[in-house]
Amino acid sequence: MNKLVSISKKLKGCALTSELDRQSRRTDGEVGRTARRLYRQSCRPILRMLRKWLAEGAIEDEYDEFFIFADSSIQNSRLWSEKYKLVRERTPSMIAPEVASAALIAGKAVDFLRACCDDREWVLQRASKMTERDFEDNRDLSNLTEAITAASSEASDRVKKLMFGKFR
Repeated sequence: MNKLVSISKKLKGCALTSELDRQSRRTDGEVGRTARRLYRQSCRPILRMLRKWLAEGAIEDEYDEFFIFADSSIQNSRLWSEKYKLVRERTPSMIAPEVASAALIAGKAVDFLRACCDDREWVLQRASKMTERDFEDNRDLSNLTEAITAASSEASDRVKKLMFGKFR
């Protein structure tokens, strides 16, 4: 139990969630159960931020813990290439590196559609379909990869549709 306490003092955000995941897999008994319970709870804010990113192309990360970094000083003209970056060391263990990259692209596409293509209606419809409950109730995180991949595909398809249609 002391190990869990010392971990929680040193780490935060996705790094803490990843370490709790590791400890819950390595430890048996009461400590293992506690680590699993803490892990599930620590996933909630990450999943909430991820849902907002995938659905709305927006990041609310007041403690600088999310695995996608947003530089608010970057103008929309450089949105795609410079505004958002994947922070690998903050990527939680529950998300494979290639899936984290897909999440980065999906959220960037949604923000691009909203900010640069004035496609707010589509973004609002998307956000209403992708509820927080879909992410937060996923306790075993079994369909998280599928949800991220689907969000990435849907956003990319929308960008292509606009680029080869409205903005041709």
